[in-house]
Amino acid sequence: MKNENHTLKFFVYGTLKSGEGNHRVAGTPDKIEEAFVVGNLRVAGIPFVEIPENNRLNLGTTSVEKDSSLLKKAGKLKGTDHFFEMAEYSIVSGQIFTYTGTEEYLKGVTDRLDSLEGYNPNGKNRMGYSRVVTLTTDGTPVFIYNSLGYGQEPVGKPMEIVTF
Repeated sequence: MKNENHTLKFFVYGTLKSGEGNHRVAGTPDKIEEAFVVGNLRVAGIPFVEIPENNRLNLGTTSVEKDSSLLKKAGKLKGTDHFFEMAEYSIVSGQIFTYTGTEEYLKGVTDRLDSLEGYNPNGKNRMGYSRVVTLTTDGTPVFIYNSLGYGQEPVGKPMEIVTF
């Protein structure tokens, strides 16, 4: 339903964080919180995060209603200790951007972020990203732009907190 409000949450790091160069693309989130995810931060000119395969729950879609529903379903997984594949991964520091609004408003937010990250839910992704649902270390379901790594060495050691 177009007039119904939905909520989407994005975990951001690097240039999308509050005060950084690409933050303007994110618009004005309703809420910004500090958070952590399990993943490998890599840098190849720009920072990117690789989320462990077992921690990627779903791919983002072109539907705000579907994406909002994916986050709600993922939220029911809170407290499942078996979820995190952590042994070879760092803890990446970033921020959660929370947006609440109509489908039209959230589609605009998602389209801007997808465009910046080169993500196309219906086709080829120009920068190798996919928008996936994962849980933060405190169990909050979020979308994150996940990269496949491209052979770059991770920044930090396993279980070390890293930031960019």
